[in-house]
Amino acid sequence: MKRFLKTAAGFLACVLLAAACAAGYDAAMRKSVAEKLTRLQVVAHSDADGDQRVKLAVRDRVLEIASRATAGCTDPDDARRRLAAALPEIERAAGETVYASGRAYPARVSLGKTAYPFRDYGTFALPGGEYTALRVVLGDGAGHNWWCVAFPALCEPAADIRETAAAAGLSRREIAFIRSDGARARFFLLELLGRWL
Repeated sequence: MKRFLKTAAGFLACVLLAAACAAGYDAAMRKSVAEKLTRLQVVAHSDADGDQRVKLAVRDRVLEIASRATAGCTDPDDARRRLAAALPEIERAAGETVYASGRAYPARVSLGKTAYPFRDYGTFALPGGEYTALRVVLGDGAGHNWWCVAFPALCEPAADIRETAAAAGLSRREIAFIRSDGARARFFLLELLGRWL
């Protein structure tokens, strides 16, 4: 029995050590990826169907301007400078889109740090954490929101995740980190562990 307990304790120690190493690697990769991405979030005025349609129309205009502003960027800091310079144009376009949709509420645009939960986008997944974000809040900002990644332009339907992310400076390991099917489960488990600890 003593031998079994020693073996079990040794096995448990190895598992805990492996989990600690994996968690350390994930934390480092999470930070590295977050530093290179600029998220995009468009928050609807309300959950009414009309306001949700306006949100999607605003999203399309914002993506168009953000893509144009960051075209050719390979550096996240340069992309953020370009997005910051484009904020007045983005806010104007968002306001025009709201007005053209027959609504009378403002569109507020900002670029700054925002906390996000784990998110699975289908072709890639992002762990929860603090990211620089281009945020567009419509009216009261009380409705469901739409979010993705403005830089690199991973929100574009035709975007090849590997090519787009690599062109924006993400390493092969970082791309594998967000593309891996195992990443979805790992990010989810780490988020759960974070809530319990």
